[in-house]
Amino acid sequence: MRTFHIHSFKFHFITILFLCTGLVALAQETKEWTLAECVRYGIEKNLNLQIGQKSSEKEELNYRQSQWQLAPSINGWGNGNMDFRRSTNQNNQISNGSSYSANYGVSASLTLFDGFSRLNQISAMKFNAMAFEKKLEQQENLFYIDILNLFTKNIYYKQLVNLANEQLQLTLKEKERIESKVELGLLSSSSVDEINATISGNRVMKERQANNFKLSLLSLAQLIELTDTTGFLPVGAELDLVVPLEKNYTTSGIYEQACANLPDLKMKELQLNYYKKALAVQQGHALPTVSLNGGYNSGYFSTDTLLSGATTPLPNQFNNYLNPSLGVSVSIPIFNKRNNEFQIKKSKIDLENAVLELEQQKKEIMNEIQNTIQQFNASLLEYQNAVDNLKFVEKSFEIYREKYSLGLINSTDFMMAQNQLLESKTTLLQAKYSWIIQEKLIKLFSGTREF
Repeated sequence: MRTFHIHSFKFHFITILFLCTGLVALAQETKEWTLAECVRYGIEKNLNLQIGQKSSEKEELNYRQSQWQLAPSINGWGNGNMDFRRSTNQNNQISNGSSYSANYGVSASLTLFDGFSRLNQISAMKFNAMAFEKKLEQQENLFYIDILNLFTKNIYYKQLVNLANEQLQLTLKEKERIESKVELGLLSSSSVDEINATISGNRVMKERQANNFKLSLLSLAQLIELTDTTGFLPVGAELDLVVPLEKNYTTSGIYEQACANLPDLKMKELQLNYYKKALAVQQGHALPTVSLNGGYNSGYFSTDTLLSGATTPLPNQFNNYLNPSLGVSVSIPIFNKRNNEFQIKKSKIDLENAVLELEQQKKEIMNEIQNTIQQFNASLLEYQNAVDNLKFVEKSFEIYREKYSLGLINSTDFMMAQNQLLESKTTLLQAKYSWIIQEKLIKLFSGTREF
């Protein structure tokens, strides 16, 4: 009896485990991904962004290291020497026999003035580290745009698959009506062949759109480094709810916000500041350098003996040979093969190039903003016209469908009407998603990051 209960328990346990596993598997079959989820996952997994992050961390370490250049240098040192047969004792006298000696101590150095080169170097490294942070932000922005384009493209192709399927289902229903009329003798049997040709064409279109959808899905998964694409399903519910509206975006307003927030412009400004400080560093090298130096050292000699002939103990010798020192050194550059002169000239060229690159970047941003706003307004107008056009095309298609069911037009005319309806819906979708992309780009230009 007990054995039966044990086996019964095992059976129920295995059954429950199987059902739970099956439910988990079903839950994992399809995972819906929003645009924000795709962007977050892609940024986390993208190798180029990871490299950029490491480079930014490295520049931050360089900046922190430069700050420590203001601290004094402190070093311990020591050396030992063993002589055979002839040696020099602590009094610098030559004697016969073997001996050994050691010197040890601590030395320190502190730069008091170097033409402010180190301070300017710290500022330069700070600007450089900040520029790398902005560069990483810009890389994320560009990556976001790539994901945005592929994501909307995928949703667009998914909508086209739905439209193609609707057209196919509509034609199949039309076939049922025609077959019933053929049975009643109202239409000839050739009408069935014509509608079958239309159905075949719709199936080809559906498969073509399905293939485009799968390819765009694969491209998006590859872009965000998604290795397991099982059940990967981007959903654009937030995009489906968007209705393109007229918005008062101006080039001057967006450009002003871009200059204040856009990371690539900020990066160019920080690089300009970096080259200004780099020039100041080279100019500082042309000035004298004043340093404070100190030492604390002693020695030990085997030839230093007591009256008894024993070697003087180490503590005694430490005090006897103790030699603290403190000094100031001045280095005045007079002629160093014109190295500093050429470094200053090259730094000035770097600075001039940085100014030109900033101006060039501003021009490019202005052009991109102008093009984006123009495309944004054009997409809105195209969308509004497509909405009106779709209303008339739908009415026209209903007329053609009724004529086709009555045998007044052939399958070629009906398929042309059907394609016109599909083209009208496609144009509407193109205009809508183009408007969405352009608006998100405008927000990105203005400094709004939706990720």
